[in-house]
Amino acid sequence: MNKRYFFLLTLLFAFLGGVKSEAQITATSQLTNAKAYTIKSAGRGYLFYNPSASETVLYSTSNGATLTNDTPDGSQVNNQFAFLRGLNTTSGQYYLFSVGAQKFVNISSAVSVGGDNVRGMIFSDTPTADSKITLTSGTTSGTSGYIIKYANASGWQVNVTNWRHYSSSGIKIFTNADVDAGSVMVIKEAATSFDGLAAAMKKIYDFEGTTASVETIKTNCASKVGYPKTSTSAYTNFLSAFESGTLETSHFTALYASTDVNMPIEGHAYTFTFKHMNGTRTYLYWNGSKITSAVGTTLPETATFVCHKEGTKYMFVNPSRGNYLVWWGGSGDGAYESNNGYTSAYDSGKNLFEVIKFTTGSNVQATNEDIFGCVGLKGTRSSGDAPYFILKNTAGGAVASSNPFVDKTTTNAAYRSSAVMVEEVEYYNKLVFRSPATPDGKYYASIYLPYAATVPTGATAYLGTLNGSKITLTDIESTVIPKNTAVVMVAESDLATQHIAPAITTGSVPSGVTNTFKGTLTTTPKADALLADTYVLNGSFDNIGFYKYTATYLPKGRAYFEVVSSGVQGFLFDFGEEEGETTGINAAALSDSNAAKTYYDLSGRRVASPKHGLYICNGKKVYIK
Repeated sequence: MNKRYFFLLTLLFAFLGGVKSEAQITATSQLTNAKAYTIKSAGRGYLFYNPSASETVLYSTSNGATLTNDTPDGSQVNNQFAFLRGLNTTSGQYYLFSVGAQKFVNISSAVSVGGDNVRGMIFSDTPTADSKITLTSGTTSGTSGYIIKYANASGWQVNVTNWRHYSSSGIKIFTNADVDAGSVMVIKEAATSFDGLAAAMKKIYDFEGTTASVETIKTNCASKVGYPKTSTSAYTNFLSAFESGTLETSHFTALYASTDVNMPIEGHAYTFTFKHMNGTRTYLYWNGSKITSAVGTTLPETATFVCHKEGTKYMFVNPSRGNYLVWWGGSGDGAYESNNGYTSAYDSGKNLFEVIKFTTGSNVQATNEDIFGCVGLKGTRSSGDAPYFILKNTAGGAVASSNPFVDKTTTNAAYRSSAVMVEEVEYYNKLVFRSPATPDGKYYASIYLPYAATVPTGATAYLGTLNGSKITLTDIESTVIPKNTAVVMVAESDLATQHIAPAITTGSVPSGVTNTFKGTLTTTPKADALLADTYVLNGSFDNIGFYKYTATYLPKGRAYFEVVSSGVQGFLFDFGEEEGETTGINAAALSDSNAAKTYYDLSGRRVASPKHGLYICNGKKVYIK
């Protein structure tokens, strides 16, 4: 190529590149968080960070402190600033951030210099209310730009001057409203990106409270029903933008609109709260005679519902009564099973729901944020009619009733709503199979529930009958445990934690079998030790078995049994087959004299093979010679 043409092309590219990097900002809409800018007064110097002179005060190039290049480019970070905005930043305001110092530029406290009440520009590691500025258009001597004013000090504006004050070179902030060569600032783009954006924005998110909101959303999306799954693009884009400091309201909008959301999980327990457009919240609960609703945010235990998934639909059981939540009563809108809210027997046409992400419609007056994470509980008549939703009325509505209704609409006026907030709660159906220190290598758990429950795959449920010094265990010969039936479950392998799900059948037990096992779901005292001893499943003595219970109240949702006081410390499982046994599984009596012993030294550390000395065994001091 001809050297002359090559030289001209080089100049052209340099010129075009210079124009792009030095583009002047003529509208505040051109300012973005990701870019860096230079700030120069219309007739005086640039604002800049001078690390060799001060690390606390902002300087200007006026009054002889001139940079090596009066038209700085992207490589001169000490001359670069960012105009940052958080999601909660007031419209028209910005946090002024020094790229070179990696700090926010605040307004200092007032001082008096030469009779003027002025302030300086100082650095701050974190944003404060004093970091916020506003930009007002201004023109002087034919040069247009912006006047920088500090939002937290109304009327105080930045001016580059030719005299020194407040340990700063050529910058003063005062209440004078002059529009002159020092107050009109020309803002130009210096770099399309800069280091430190993510860290700076994280500090703004923290200051404005956005971080707390994001952390709540992250927690909800991880598992909460109705919130987008963490695998969705809306969530991954949202999280990536937050971590990179480029989070915008559009990321929230996309997240609100996502329909790929978390659904209820088999066996897990939930509460249902309806969010109304008038701000009221009502929850479903068992009031002692029916499933109804009440206003409030503190939910009782009777507001718990346990989930079972049937195909693509869901069934919910209220453990307080063991009955099935219903959506249709068969006699038209608002029937809701004769206003009782449940059926005592499972009916696929009445008890199965679709759980769908709640979306706004013509009757919804709420914002996306108001209903974010809500779902609708929808049922469809067998005849194929339009979907029917459970709606909740608040007192004072067209239908002044605490009973839920069903309707073809999703929402009707401020007093009616089908936007349901589903929140998981702990319930007694969550249990852990214990790993015993016994030769059989099996795993054990006990359960007592007020609803018909499904035996986990890999486990067998047993009833227990006390016969003198042993308990005979009888296989219930079913995968369904009847409601209000205490059982011991045995597994060949470790099933870890299990949530025992509701069943759609009632289940049954072998005829003629007396179940010695009991259970409770209330705060029930154990048996009077003078009359009987109470035993619960426990592994505190190494071998898993039923041992004396010494606390005041019985564990809820677990099996226990009582025997007349006989000095027996516990009952161990024994899978040896004795002649005449019908089950092949029984428990042998364990007296205090041959109980498995656990020793601890006087510091509370467990000792596997105690030698000579003083130890603690079964709560007593013992000396081994």
